[in-house]
Amino acid sequence: MVTNTPAAARPSLITLPPELLLPIVEHALPPPALRSFSQRSSILRELASVQSSVTAIAQSGLLAHVQLGPPERDARTTRLLAAEQGGKLSASKIKSVSLQSGAGASEEVVELVRRCTSVEEVWWGDATHEEDALFAALAELPNLKSLHLSECWFDLPSAPFAFNSLTHLTIAVGDPEGLNTDLLRPYHFPSLHSITISLYNWSEVEDLESAVSLLAPQLRTLSLLDEEGFQENWRMKEVLPKLSSLHCLELKDPAADLLQAISAIPSPLRTLRLDAQSAGKLLEVGILPACLEQLKSLALFNPSEMRTTSIEEWSARRGVRLESWDGGEGDHWVG
Repeated sequence: MVTNTPAAARPSLITLPPELLLPIVEHALPPPALRSFSQRSSILRELASVQSSVTAIAQSGLLAHVQLGPPERDARTTRLLAAEQGGKLSASKIKSVSLQSGAGASEEVVELVRRCTSVEEVWWGDATHEEDALFAALAELPNLKSLHLSECWFDLPSAPFAFNSLTHLTIAVGDPEGLNTDLLRPYHFPSLHSITISLYNWSEVEDLESAVSLLAPQLRTLSLLDEEGFQENWRMKEVLPKLSSLHCLELKDPAADLLQAISAIPSPLRTLRLDAQSAGKLLEVGILPACLEQLKSLALFNPSEMRTTSIEEWSARRGVRLESWDGGEGDHWVG
């Protein structure tokens, strides 16, 4: 039987105590990511206007994940700097930052980033040579775990630097001149165990395989994404035999030589993510590489482009979980 409960008697989300309301609101929001900052901000601003009791909750969410741009062109950054300088915002409360092109040319922004000692994740797109100081400031952050660089043209600092707490690095470039492979050195990333490299022109990047090989022994996850599908990433086959700690491998449109080189990986993989066509080619050989004997998950990109019946049967027979994969598309690329 349906009963009509008076509105005053119905439980309200807003009447919950803040310690319960905050995780509910955070769970309902899109996760902090490059492409979700604007959406998160809009939702939280609307929530703040609903009732004064949730304003503090919404403001907490707004200030935990922020976007920074050139103050002279970005009003939000101007307001944020004013709030921090006026004592209304503690930079130590900020958890993630999205840096827009030109942000690092502002000394105020650079100094604010230095004070963001709790930041764990940073997205930075279209950085120029005028923003080198911001890169140095990021290296100083004690709790930074993930750094996503897209089309960043800064020069590396002349002084020694190290991202001591960083565990994941994403590099995405369209123009090969935007990738300085001198960055990829173990002494710059002593704690790194995951790297994503997304390129449009693999064949024009010099010494990339040598640079990644230096990091290879410490990597547990490696993602190599060919964004044009020209399968020019064949040189990276030199890296695979050195991946002695790898658990997860992601390959988008790998060259035939790179696909075959999977058998040279010395460590047992738990997760393999491939475009569907490459997965079909790998499994049709009939002899399973030793590194795949303990595979737990196989994720496919664009499975609709081919019949995957044989892959499904293989996965069911071996008890491997079959999943879908977005091909690494999303937060690593700034268009």
